[in-house]
Amino acid sequence: MPSEIFTGHTFTKIKNLIKKAPSSPVIYRDADTKGLAVKNSKTGTNWYYSTRDSNLQIAPFNAFGLDDLLILRELVLELRKEAAKGRDLSVLIKSFAAGRTITDAKQLHAVEHGDGVTWEVARDYYLEWAAFNKNKDTVRGYRSALGVTEGLHADFVPIHGKPVASITTADLARIRNNIIQRGRNGEAKGQGIRQANLTVAAIKACFTYIINNPDLGVSSNPARDLSKALERAKVVEGRKISVR
Repeated sequence: MPSEIFTGHTFTKIKNLIKKAPSSPVIYRDADTKGLAVKNSKTGTNWYYSTRDSNLQIAPFNAFGLDDLLILRELVLELRKEAAKGRDLSVLIKSFAAGRTITDAKQLHAVEHGDGVTWEVARDYYLEWAAFNKNKDTVRGYRSALGVTEGLHADFVPIHGKPVASITTADLARIRNNIIQRGRNGEAKGQGIRQANLTVAAIKACFTYIINNPDLGVSSNPARDLSKALERAKVVEGRKISVR
């Protein structure tokens, strides 16, 4: 089928086509962005990255609507660029289809091909540097505060395995809040807020190192606006309680 610039009218035609369930495959190709296509066949209707050299399913047609057209076109442009390098596109497509942003999908793709690093790798680079530049007690404290050891490891779930360039301030705030919540639950022997603030300080130090090492691929510092606990510990009748 000849290509056309995808619009709301195209989406309507495809939806009507699905209702008719044609016996032979039908392909709609976007004239705006070469490679973006929708294919209707007996197995279903899906978005595709379709070129002379590639025929890769992106996601079911109903997974994206007209409002997602620009981001689909952006994805295809990225796929074309990476295909020109001869790279496998599966991680980029699968991560996008799973609901990740283009930025996160690109970072995961970069990690897959050795162009980026995950949080754990960047953190360990920092700790390796700290081992040569700071005293042993400080490094030991940083290892604990950054979730290397079992104590805080689960609190860092928001960034486990995440490309370091995709980490946001919100991700880091969730880590801080996880630690505070454990303190409220009595799992941290009243040290939730204190430990959260120690971890915030360690995260800030770690990202100062990361942002100053361009090979790690981070262009902005998500820890810059990360605050300490938004509450404080107060002693009342000989015991600590948390107050906002």
